[in-house]
Amino acid sequence: MIGGNQQPYLPLHFLGVAAARQGDCEGAATYWNSAANKRMLGRLNMLRQQEQNALANCKPAAVAQAPVPAPAEPAKPAAVEPAKADTGKPGTIEKSAKASVAGEKPAAPDALVSALQNYMAGRYAAAARIEPAAVPEARARFHAYLVRAASRFMLANTAGEVNLLDAARADVRAARALDARTQPDAATFPPRFRAFYAQTQ
Repeated sequence: MIGGNQQPYLPLHFLGVAAARQGDCEGAATYWNSAANKRMLGRLNMLRQQEQNALANCKPAAVAQAPVPAPAEPAKPAAVEPAKADTGKPGTIEKSAKASVAGEKPAAPDALVSALQNYMAGRYAAAARIEPAAVPEARARFHAYLVRAASRFMLANTAGEVNLLDAARADVRAARALDARTQPDAATFPPRFRAFYAQTQ
C-alpha cells in the first residue's frame, strides 16, 4: 500500500454527484444505482442519503437552464447599406466565422473520452490502450498520458507487475513535460495515485 490515507475511493458516487450538478439526473441515477456503487458505499448511509436527496432535488439541465423569454418588441426596419463593388478580397463574413471558431475550445478526442470512461468503470487494461502520442492537441495529450498512467498504476497494484509501474512513471513524466503545474483531480483519481504522481520525478 502506498500512502496512509484511509479514505474510501468512491468514483461512481462522485460521478453521480457531478452528473446531478450538471442536470444529468438520469446519469446520476445510473451511477448511484449501479451494483458496484452500492457495494462500495457499504455502510456509508450518510453518502447514500446524500445521493437520494440530490436525486430528489435534481432538475434536468433543459429545465434548470431554460431562459425566461423577454417581452416581444416590434421589429425596427433595418437600414440598408449601399452595395459595395466586388474587390476580389475575402469578405468580413469569412473573417468573423474564423474568429468565432478560433474562440471555441476543441472537443475532447473520442479516444480520450473512451479511455476516461473505461478508467472510471474500472476497465484499466482497456483504458491503458490509449496512445497519447496520437492525440494532436497538447492539453488533451496531457490528459491522455494522465489517464494511461493512472490505469497502468492501478493494474500494477492489482496484478503486481513492476514493468507496469515503470510504464506509469514514464507516462507521469510525459504528462509533466506537457504541463508541470496541473495535478490529478481528487474527484477522479484515488489518493494513492495522486501520491505516486507527486513522488514521480
